[in-house]
Amino acid sequence: MGKVEVKFRAYVGEDGIERQEIAMDLSPVVVMVEGTIAESLSEVCAIVEDFKDFLGDGRAKNPERVAKEVGATYHAVRYSVENSHDLCMTAPQKDLRPKQKDCLILMRSFIRRMADNGVNDESFDDKTFLSDCLEWMTATHFCLLEQVKRSDRRAVKRAFKGRSDIPFIQSSVAA
Repeated sequence: MGKVEVKFRAYVGEDGIERQEIAMDLSPVVVMVEGTIAESLSEVCAIVEDFKDFLGDGRAKNPERVAKEVGATYHAVRYSVENSHDLCMTAPQKDLRPKQKDCLILMRSFIRRMADNGVNDESFDDKTFLSDCLEWMTATHFCLLEQVKRSDRRAVKRAFKGRSDIPFIQSSVAA
C-alpha cells in the first residue's frame, strides 16, 4: 500500500448547513484492525502502569499480595491481547496493511510467551512476564508508526520473536 491520502467530502448536515468531512483513504477493515491493536497496546500499558503503581505505594510489602497482584496483572494482559487478536482475525486478512500483519504476528508471539510462562505453573517467572510485556509494547508501538520502513519493522519483529533485544532504529523514528 502506498501513501495514505486524506480525502475531503462536502455534505449537508441535519441542520442544513454544508460542511466538510475529512477522512483518510483507508478501508473500514484497516481502521478497525489498527484501532483494535492500538487499544490493546493502550490497555496493556495501563495494566502494567497500575502494577507499577501497586509496587510503589506500599501495598507490595506482603509477598502473598504481590503474588495475587502479579497473577491479576498476567490474566488482565493475556485477556486483553488474546481478545484483541481474536477480533482482528475476524477481518479479511487480505485487506490488512503489512504493518498490521506484522503487529498480529507480534501478538501471536506474545500470546505464546505468556502461555509458556503460565501464571498457574510453579515455574512462573514474574520478571520474564513483565519484561515480555515491555518488549511487546515497544515492538508493537514501533511497528504501528506510519514512518517506519518495512525492513525496520521486520528487524524488530524478528528480534521480538527470537527473544533478542529490540533494536533502536533511529532512521525510522526520526520525523
